[in-house]
Amino acid sequence: MSRKAASAPPIPLGDTLSALVDAFADRVALRLAAKIAPANPSPSTTKVPDFLAEGEVSRRTGLSIRTLQGWRARGKGPAFVHAGRRILYPVAGVEDFLRSGSKPRPRGT
Repeated sequence: MSRKAASAPPIPLGDTLSALVDAFADRVALRLAAKIAPANPSPSTTKVPDFLAEGEVSRRTGLSIRTLQGWRARGKGPAFVHAGRRILYPVAGVEDFLRSGSKPRPRGT
């Protein structure tokens, strides 16, 4: 009689790919932050720029995620970068966008 070796259940490929994409996106974001930082920073400017995910930008601006997606497709809205499959917004770019007053009024007002 042959006995089959017990094996762990297979890991769904989608979960594995998603984890790899997230890890890659995080590394890309760190490299982008390093490139954006000044080459010879003075002690007072050593802050590395932070990035926000799409959901956080939506909460800060009061715009829906769908609106942000539509604006990206048309080249509008706050500055953003692609990090793998993720979209990241530099905090400074979002703050500039909010200060500029470019945010449209909600419909029906």
